[in-house]
Amino acid sequence: MDLAKLSKYGITSREYKKLLREKKENEEKEKASAIVIQKSYRGFRERINILSCIFLLKKLKKQKLQQQSQMYMTDNVIKIQKTFRGFYSRKYVHDFFKRKRQIIEMDKHVREKKSEILLGLEEKRKKQLLYDKKLKDAKIHNAAKNLHHLVSTKAQRGVYNYKIENIIKEQVTNS
Repeated sequence: MDLAKLSKYGITSREYKKLLREKKENEEKEKASAIVIQKSYRGFRERINILSCIFLLKKLKKQKLQQQSQMYMTDNVIKIQKTFRGFYSRKYVHDFFKRKRQIIEMDKHVREKKSEILLGLEEKRKKQLLYDKKLKDAKIHNAAKNLHHLVSTKAQRGVYNYKIENIIKEQVTNS
């Protein structure tokens, strides 16, 4: 029995060693499989992360392009508005030809008023001269009337005329 036991033990030990070898090989295969699975999962996760980053970058790039196009459009709109406002202002608000006509009309009106005022002043000056002349004549006439010797001495026509009476008569007939 000893031999049978020994052979049994030998077979068992060979089987055990064989099982141990298989177990070791299976462990290595399982380890390699686990590593492959982990690598695949990590790669999958990284690819998803990279794709999300790429998607985010594309989205940011698209937003930047939209923003640039919006700024470009805004700048062009501002240029168009400036041009139109300048045109409108020159055409209607600050119309040179209309302003020129207004200035010419205003100048004409001012000249008319100036001539009217000058005529009025000239008439007033003439009236003042006539009034001054009449006043002067009246003073002389009053002075001549009030002279004692002329008032007290009555002269008859044809006999003797004083020089002053002739002057007074001329002034009375002239006025």
